[in-house]
Amino acid sequence: MAVITASSSRSSRSYSPPTDPLTIIQHALASGQGPQLIELLAAQLKANEFIGQPVAVPHDFDLSHGSQEVMYVTFRNGPRKELVFKIAPETVMRQAIAFCLEVWRNDWGVRFKASELFFYLPCNSKIDYYTPLTARQLGVENHDLIDVFSESHGG
Repeated sequence: MAVITASSSRSSRSYSPPTDPLTIIQHALASGQGPQLIELLAAQLKANEFIGQPVAVPHDFDLSHGSQEVMYVTFRNGPRKELVFKIAPETVMRQAIAFCLEVWRNDWGVRFKASELFFYLPCNSKIDYYTPLTARQLGVENHDLIDVFSESHGG
């Protein structure tokens, strides 16, 4: 008795799910999951939030230099003086402090000097203006509030 073997014309490829967003959407629509997908997208559009996308926050200064990874940090000097910065982890925090010194004025309308203001992270660590550390090196996180004091106002 003879055994005859036939080779299959189909190649044996392993299936890996698509990773391209457009392909994923097309597969979902083709498989009957269209209504659920549209409902999910509509909810995200209403909330203006998409996974992996930074949420835009109104800010006074953009120091992110086009970085993909951005954070928003608020410097607060007293109850009515706040500046919001859009920064990247590699932003040298001295740049943000320089803008604060440029914008804020003391009680006599004169700009502050770097030695007159004290900048504190939420963990109560003081930021030294003369040491050019990045946001990452200082441990700055998204939506951190950096309190600023002067000698005459609690410094």
